Amino acid sequence: MKLGIVGSSYSVGSHVNHDTGTHDLVLPFENWFDGIDVVNAACAGKGTELYLGKIMYLKKEHGIDTLLMESINNRSMLNVNTQLDAYKVIQKNDNIHDIINEVYKDSASIYPYKRYIHQDIDFQQFGSESEFNVWKEFQKNIASDSTMNEFWGLIDMAQTIDLCKLLDIKVVTWANRWHMEQLPSFKSAMQDQTYVKFGNELNAYDYYSKKYGPDSIRCDTAHFTDAINEEMVNDFIMPALLNA
Repeated sequence: MKLGIVGSSYSVGSHVNHDTGTHDLVLPFENWFDGIDVVNAACAGKGTELYLGKIMYLKKEHGIDTLLMESINNRSMLNVNTQLDAYKVIQKNDNIHDIINEVYKDSASIYPYKRYIHQDIDFQQFGSESEFNVWKEFQKNIASDSTMNEFWGLIDMAQTIDLCKLLDIKVVTWANRWHMEQLPSFKSAMQDQTYVKFGNELNAYDYYSKKYGPDSIRCDTAHFTDAINEEMVNDFIMPALLNA
């Protein structure tokens, strides 16, 4: 198996310790897939809006035959293309494939091109700080509409599966926090590919919160501890991958 991973920070691991600034609260998520050749292309702060580009990269550059896809929303409204200097590479580099690889090569490689709204953004070239702050609040209000983000997330995931079937890639999907399984169109979006069920719960977080309590399963305010990641991969995700 040559496994590719797409998703958000839940699929990245290596979460930041805000006391030290280091990314060592937990191990990288791919650490738990013993014996499998893994390329982790998940990206913290991003969602399904990157999936199609990531699949093309993972297939062309790494020859994946299986994809672990996190069911999450589209987060394009929380990201902005403001790093103008980074885009000047198209005026210097004569190989578009080198440029594409730089964008998609790992979990953090897209940040020089597309910034998460809560990251540092070079706004001075566009306007004043007060204008930027007004825009950011307005943009966050747009991004807070969960139905819109799930609408595009479902489309992204359905098209990801369509592309994977064309490329002969098996898809296994899991959800950490989202409840999109209860939407009427979710089953058709998953098509005939594998969707990981966590007992009678809609996602992994609900399952482990009920099993152990929410405070004991997190390494910070949102993400799983190493122990929970290891248990989840061993008990649910690995069996699904091996049987896909």
